[in-house]
Amino acid sequence: MLISIVNTDKVNATLEHNWFFNLFDQISIKLGTNELETIENPGEISSLLNFVMTDSDYKNQYGELTGWITEPNGNKIRQEIYGDNDDGFKFEGMYPLKNLFGFFQNYNHPIYLISFELGMIKNEYYKKCFYGKDILADAKLSIVFEDLKLLVPSITCNPKLEQDVMERMNSSNPISINYLNRITASIDIPIESIYSWRPTTLNSRPRYILIGFKDATPEFKEINSKFI
Repeated sequence: MLISIVNTDKVNATLEHNWFFNLFDQISIKLGTNELETIENPGEISSLLNFVMTDSDYKNQYGELTGWITEPNGNKIRQEIYGDNDDGFKFEGMYPLKNLFGFFQNYNHPIYLISFELGMIKNEYYKKCFYGKDILADAKLSIVFEDLKLLVPSITCNPKLEQDVMERMNSSNPISINYLNRITASIDIPIESIYSWRPTTLNSRPRYILIGFKDATPEFKEINSKFI
């Protein structure tokens, strides 16, 4: 992915930690006609998942490519990567879907002759994605995707395995695929109030439940990716 930042007012700004997924209100995946997973608030969900399920090796190897920069001086590092430079505010990014969807993270599923669709609903409240003490509410800041590609790994079977796969695909017996399905939800809780929360009743026992608390109204001068 090739990305440009347009900073017409030349304000001192950089992108927030884990900014990419905060660009969207919802991201979903569909195989054929079946919608597998829909992630609401993908910025918050991916932050929770990364804090719990990734280690320092991920940060060191993929941090700058994915915007996952958690060092104490992360704001300075992001300023160097996304700030003004001779390349005209352009940089490359890579954002693995396995860090968001259970279908991709826990298992490697082969997909054969089935269409794949990625749906992304843009978040109009772009303040979540920028950070800087000098940014005003009417600052002319924007993010432009110049080259957006979806990369899907492919495998080539040997002739014997390919024949076995084709025979299985052409049989009338259904193929069952189990995967980890993630369910997301968010609520607004008034300050200094008591709230009783009951998890949604599911057909099967969940593997884990992650809960995060954040300020509901992000501002430029605050670190919006920080959980309380």
